[in-house]
Amino acid sequence: MEGDRGRLAADSPPSGVAARVSTAVAPPGHDTDDPGGFLRHYHYQGPPGSYDECRQADGRLRPAWRRFLDRLAEVGPVEFQRRWEQARKQVRENAVTFNPYADGPDQERPWELDPLPLLLPETEWRGIERAMIQRAELLDAVLRDCHGSQRLLADGILPPALVFGQERYLRPSRSLPPPGGRWLHLYAADLARSSDGQWWVVADRTDAPSGLGYALETRIVTARMLPEAAHETRLLRYAGFFREWREHLVSLAPAHRDQPRIVALTPGSGDPGFFEHSYLARYLGITLAQPADLTVRAQRVYLKTLEGLEQVDVIVRHIDEVLADPLELREDSECGVAGLLQAARAGRVVVVNPPGTGLADAPGMMAFLGPACEHLRGESLRMPSVATWWCGQADARARVIKLRNRLILRRALNAGHQTPLPPGAAAADRRVLERLLRSAPAEFAAQEQVAMSTAPSWLDHKAVPLPVTVRVFVIATAAGYRVLPGGLARPVPDNGSHPGHARLLDQPGSLSKDLWVLSDSPLPAHLPAAGRGGAVALRRSTGDLPSRVADNLYWIGRYAERSESAARMLRAILTRVTSERGWDALPMVRPLIGTLHQLGHLQKWSGGMTPVGLLRAGVLDRDRPGSVTALTQRLRQLVAASRDNLSQDTWRLVQHLVHTLDQGVREARLADLVPVLDRVIALHAGLSGMAMENTTRTLGWHFLDIGRRLERALALVALAQPVVDPARPLPPGALDLLLEVADSAITYRIRYYLNARTLPVLDLLLCDPANPRGLAFQLEAIERHFTALPAERHSGLLSEGRKVVVEGLSFLQLEELVARDTDQRQQILQRLHGFLGRMQQRLPVLSDYLTSQYFSLLEPERGRRSEPRVSHEEPEKEGS
Repeated sequence: MEGDRGRLAADSPPSGVAARVSTAVAPPGHDTDDPGGFLRHYHYQGPPGSYDECRQADGRLRPAWRRFLDRLAEVGPVEFQRRWEQARKQVRENAVTFNPYADGPDQERPWELDPLPLLLPETEWRGIERAMIQRAELLDAVLRDCHGSQRLLADGILPPALVFGQERYLRPSRSLPPPGGRWLHLYAADLARSSDGQWWVVADRTDAPSGLGYALETRIVTARMLPEAAHETRLLRYAGFFREWREHLVSLAPAHRDQPRIVALTPGSGDPGFFEHSYLARYLGITLAQPADLTVRAQRVYLKTLEGLEQVDVIVRHIDEVLADPLELREDSECGVAGLLQAARAGRVVVVNPPGTGLADAPGMMAFLGPACEHLRGESLRMPSVATWWCGQADARARVIKLRNRLILRRALNAGHQTPLPPGAAAADRRVLERLLRSAPAEFAAQEQVAMSTAPSWLDHKAVPLPVTVRVFVIATAAGYRVLPGGLARPVPDNGSHPGHARLLDQPGSLSKDLWVLSDSPLPAHLPAAGRGGAVALRRSTGDLPSRVADNLYWIGRYAERSESAARMLRAILTRVTSERGWDALPMVRPLIGTLHQLGHLQKWSGGMTPVGLLRAGVLDRDRPGSVTALTQRLRQLVAASRDNLSQDTWRLVQHLVHTLDQGVREARLADLVPVLDRVIALHAGLSGMAMENTTRTLGWHFLDIGRRLERALALVALAQPVVDPARPLPPGALDLLLEVADSAITYRIRYYLNARTLPVLDLLLCDPANPRGLAFQLEAIERHFTALPAERHSGLLSEGRKVVVEGLSFLQLEELVARDTDQRQQILQRLHGFLGRMQQRLPVLSDYLTSQYFSLLEPERGRRSEPRVSHEEPEKEGS
């Protein structure tokens, strides 16, 4: 058996050749049908015979494009371009990214969008929809058979070597009960249209299909950019699809609870698709978890939270199936959950898609889906696979060698997103190809090159024709499979050297565009569901916060305050040394430069570095861990890793911080960095306001604010130490500088109407509980937060962390900074000097306590390490 051959026979030409010129777009000069002038540069440039999605063979617009361009003409090219620039800005601010592994874990690529959607009429779409439902049902049946009775192997439909030779034939998965009676719950297919208008399936995605979140974001951005066109062309909507997907996940919960715990399992923030994982988790209202957040006990999966273990009912898997469980699958996996298959086998947790579904991803399987459909369903495929030969069969091997110049050679057994092998030396050279296939024939499959259809793409302010492929998505529901009414299209700028095999999501530098399905009839008014279902138990508890998330929020608070504190200190220095006094002000700011070094923001000032270079590096040097820019980058990394727990406005503020400092690199003069730091401090004020006014008082907020208060307390201790040190006399103006950095100058002037004096300044900054920038205020705030923490509520004793707070507050409440003579003043300063020295040592103990009590994940798996997170190293002097 040679399997599904599609159309390509031994002696026939491949699809898309000159023999089919009747369907080609008319040549330039015939393009007179152009509402709004958007297609004035749209001249077909592909090989003869290709299908164009926009124009018919006689040059006339297709009806769907006529409807769309009529609406677009009302907008006009100038306004269209303006809206597109705003949309691109929105994409950048929302940090819609995809990071190919080849770029390295820290190299994010922006998600490149094409504002012109691909259009399909509803009548044509319904045929695609029926074909995708049939294919999902077929693949589910194939998976059920391969993990069950294996009739397809016994009856000779599937070669045993193709199934058992795969890494993704997971023998431990054979004993898994398929959730809800199905193996396949989320499925994606990559499609391409050939020159005769026929759609072909280029690849199946059955393991953990990616792209659904990007399709949603692309739809939101495009429809917001062109609301008139979306409304007037009757664009089919997505909301019902995602609502049904969430309802299906809820229905799969083994315990059938009203509010089951559903978790989206992601490898972590270093994964290429982390944005999508986080985005979908937030949209669906489910918990985003990394493998280290989960543990298996007594064949149940639990989420590690601050108040203990909470049982998980459903896991939406975004990790590779072969890495899902190091106990039964890949033992070297660092992003799996040990014991996961045992829990699924016992019916205590549902995994979607269950490990084992990736078996149908393999390119070699496509050669046999046609016969399998006939065998299992008694019908032909509604949409054929691209012509495929599995080289494990002698006759197929001979055919591949004969047609080598027309085919693409691929790895037959490696599922997932594999780059096709180039047809150059491997395929064109008969001897090379024969040697390759003789050594390991079963490992290769050959597929026909499909000349993809072209569609308008907006590049360089004009519409140009580019080849395009489409990814469509299918979900399981209670009523059967449902197809997303649209999808994600990917234009191929290079016209596709291997056109039928260009991948949607894993090719660096690729564009994406929305797929619009235009209804033939008016759509019903779209109103949100009233939400009047059955009674729901109300919940106000917050103890289900994963300890990893609490850890990240705590460090977000610390890095935000650390960045702001460094910015305030550097601004105070720069405003003085760039004034008319110039570097004569250096003695005044030298103690503050020492404090910046102590806190790790500046390197030690040596004779080999100029003051200008030192201060500039403190603001802009990305490689200096304590610089404002480096701290802001760490803050951004933490916020990105916690996006499902933070508002979009918070993310935008952080993005503006990063952008502001990036712009600061262009400033040549130190004086020009002052307005940069002004903007940085103003944005930090916005972050603080978001935290205080827009954040629910959950445990996450408590840890966020504890981090901020602790960091501010550490900075205040460091700032006050030179003032109380008897061995370091203060230069003139140092107290005014301290009041400015602590944002307390106005309060001091209102209270005292005199020049800055040591004890009044110290009272305001250390002892006054009404000063939100003072040390006493920070300790009192931390004390209040401690009363809300689980371990503190359940114990009648003071914890080690709380003792630090009580110790500091007791001293500040009892100390009176009133001196009647010089001796008494010196005694007060000596006591404060000793107190600040103790607090410098004791405050890191508070941080260590929080880490050990709340942030060290509960009983981590022995001998395994979790996904690396953002580095949390502290400056060496701080010791925390």
